[in-house]
Amino acid sequence: MDKQILIRPIIKVGDVIYDSIPAQLIIKSWDVKNEMTYNIHYLKGGAQGIYLSAKAVKHQLSVSKWGSYDEFTLNKEDIQEGVIYDIGGDIKAKKLKSVLEYKIVNGASTPITKTDYEYHTNGFVKQKQVWGKRADMSTYLVQKDIYEYVNNKIGIIRSYNENDVLIKTTHVQYLNPAKRISLIEEKIGTQTMYTSVVYTALETRSGITQDYRIDASTNYGQDLPMTYFSKTMRGGSVLTDLITTENGPRAEGLYEYDFCINPYVHLEIPDRQFLLYEKHNLKFQWKTLAAGLSGKRALQFQLYL
Repeated sequence: MDKQILIRPIIKVGDVIYDSIPAQLIIKSWDVKNEMTYNIHYLKGGAQGIYLSAKAVKHQLSVSKWGSYDEFTLNKEDIQEGVIYDIGGDIKAKKLKSVLEYKIVNGASTPITKTDYEYHTNGFVKQKQVWGKRADMSTYLVQKDIYEYVNNKIGIIRSYNENDVLIKTTHVQYLNPAKRISLIEEKIGTQTMYTSVVYTALETRSGITQDYRIDASTNYGQDLPMTYFSKTMRGGSVLTDLITTENGPRAEGLYEYDFCINPYVHLEIPDRQFLLYEKHNLKFQWKTLAAGLSGKRALQFQLYL
């Protein structure tokens, strides 16, 4: 009888593991006469069952994606039914150099910002510079962020304006050994904001990339309402999020992502929206906004962005 095994495509890009991606699996099988058959399987992501022919004495399985290639061979007597076989390979992450933002009106594009990234010799991001355009289209430095590292993670971000004046300092603490953000402290002038974070593993999907929820609360200071943020993650993509405040306003979001590499994830720059955990690129978002009004009245908006 044919035997079923589980195949899980896993590709490591830089330090980021992609284990929830579709991939094309090629299987070459040889029988006792050394005649080969060739099959292609389209895997949807995660561990997926495939059958290996009982007539074959040897199988070669291979996956090629994003410039990586990996293969392994199974002899008939070595096949273990129900076992998960990982396949994929490693590739280097391509680091962002510049990002250009334009506004297009009636087919004509107008530059808005340009963001430049600079790196240390070890590949860690060193600084980010955001350039903007004034009304006369002259260029000016909107903001410069300089990153300082603690235990190979960004621990301090110092932000400067075009006059090289410090405008914000951000301190970041991490959980060990997961090295996920646990606390973000932002100082702007005399105001200090604290964002504390907890993570909850969800039972909907387990494995290398388990479903989990990020819950964060931000304290903006005395007499200011707290903000609460919740984000549900699956396979490096956001399923839903929710932002609420103590005085009533709330925003709920649903998202759809592609299965391509998000270049920003490899920068590992922390922020209060936790974008550094998104491995893929956003295709579509649907938001519902509710603004609290007097009494029991509320105003709702539905936005397609």
